[in-house]
Amino acid sequence: MYRASIRRCGVVSLPLFALSVLFMSAGQAIAATAEVTKSGSNFIVKVDGVQTYSGTSYSDALQNAAGVGDRVMNIRVAGTIDKQVRLRANTSFNYLTSTYCYATTNVPAIYAYKVSGIRIDGLKMNGYPTYGIRLSSCPSPSITNVTMNFNNATQPVVAIRVDSEGSTRTSGLYVRNVSIYNMASGDKQGLETYSIDNYDIDGVRASSLGGCGVLINNGNNGRIGTVTADNCGKGTTYAGLRFANNCNGATVQYANVWNSSRGLFILNSTNITVARVTISDCPVDSIWIQNGSNNKVQSGDVWRGKPPVITNSPGSSINVVYHP
Repeated sequence: MYRASIRRCGVVSLPLFALSVLFMSAGQAIAATAEVTKSGSNFIVKVDGVQTYSGTSYSDALQNAAGVGDRVMNIRVAGTIDKQVRLRANTSFNYLTSTYCYATTNVPAIYAYKVSGIRIDGLKMNGYPTYGIRLSSCPSPSITNVTMNFNNATQPVVAIRVDSEGSTRTSGLYVRNVSIYNMASGDKQGLETYSIDNYDIDGVRASSLGGCGVLINNGNNGRIGTVTADNCGKGTTYAGLRFANNCNGATVQYANVWNSSRGLFILNSTNITVARVTISDCPVDSIWIQNGSNNKVQSGDVWRGKPPVITNSPGSSINVVYHP
């Protein structure tokens, strides 16, 4: 039951909830909502119901919708991203159409730098950008329900890259339900992190990539749920799932990799524990643990390909059934 305010001696007593709302409103910006639609050949942007853009450039429409941050972007139409779209602090990028956008940038198509509160959901992308998404030194971003299919174009170099710039490390990354398909042969990575700690990744699907499905570089204290990868590392020796460059501390629930150069590769890293694997037909290495310590694969099956191997990694173990 709501209890009315009581007036005594000229002082108004407000309910606690109302007070909290007042303080929140005074202490932080309230996000505006930007809607991106299309009328004829023009893309239309309305921010809280007020039109702020009408024109033929999809990139300009997205940038207008992003504004200077504190935005909820509801993108209801697809188009061509031919210029970088930069996200500012506290931006939710909600891609709400089933049609793929087409990116052609020679820089990251979707980019954020040293800002927090970045949320990207539902993005569907084709094309040949240098990067599909790149987030640099952005604390605790979220990337969910993203599908990228690049049709074996010469780019991107990396579909999704989350990294830290310089000596300052970044903590927090949340990834769920990301699928990356058809990147050209060579050093072309699916989901890559560098110097990101306390990451939480699950539900990554990678198929037909020149590089890794998931590549974790120099990351500490992470969690990976499930990685599913096939035909990764084509024309290279990359793996479906790889840890490298002094990673320390991670758990992996399940890695399912087949028809890739390598299945699981743990290099120059420590304290990586993989609960279960299913790896088949990986001709370079099924599982290779090299130059680290206390890395463990606790259970699973390896079918055909080369038997698992440990090199110069004290305290490490691989407990799987090998089926030649």
